[in-house]
Amino acid sequence: MVSSPLPHRVVVIGFSMTAQRFVERLVAPGSDRTVSVIVFGDEPRRAYNRLRLTSYFVGEDPEALAFQSNDWYTERGVVVHIGSLVVSVDPISKVVTSADGITAEYDSLVLACGSSAFVPPGIDGSDTTRGVFVYRTIEDLDRILAHARSGAVKRACVLGGGLLGLEAADACRQPVRERRNAQPARSTLQDLTHRARPVCARVCRNQDGAASDGD
Repeated sequence: MVSSPLPHRVVVIGFSMTAQRFVERLVAPGSDRTVSVIVFGDEPRRAYNRLRLTSYFVGEDPEALAFQSNDWYTERGVVVHIGSLVVSVDPISKVVTSADGITAEYDSLVLACGSSAFVPPGIDGSDTTRGVFVYRTIEDLDRILAHARSGAVKRACVLGGGLLGLEAADACRQPVRERRNAQPARSTLQDLTHRARPVCARVCRNQDGAASDGD
């Protein structure tokens, strides 16, 4: 009797849009290789469409933004650990470990952690008490919405003219009375910082809301 070959173990760190598309292709029908797939995502939900984040501003259920249902992963044998941040990778033993103690062995490791929003030097992007936010996840939007509904916001300044930046500026029409999109020249980091810092400083002094996009 010939035993079946063991599946190729693939661990994916990050549950970004890119990670989701990769997993879909990996387990697509007709694949000539048997694989087992484990995905670690630090956000508290399955992969979702970040390009539709602004629909969350108008009340769309976050579940509607998800690319696939829980059943989709189960039916394809894909193990998903959400809200599980990988903190250690041992390339010798080929083992990853998450902050909540989950370990997984791999034959192939894929890093698909996505991007992070750029925050100009001199601005504390984590100081949400002063109305400074990044714009990348649903949790980011929750913080922006809470601040906008506090009644302290009169204007909003969005740094970044990429897709998410323009979407954020458009979404600001409802929760605030004035919106502005500041798109610095992208020639050098120094030029970006020089242009952005005065705008952000003025916004923070006036306790206005600022958001930075991470597309």
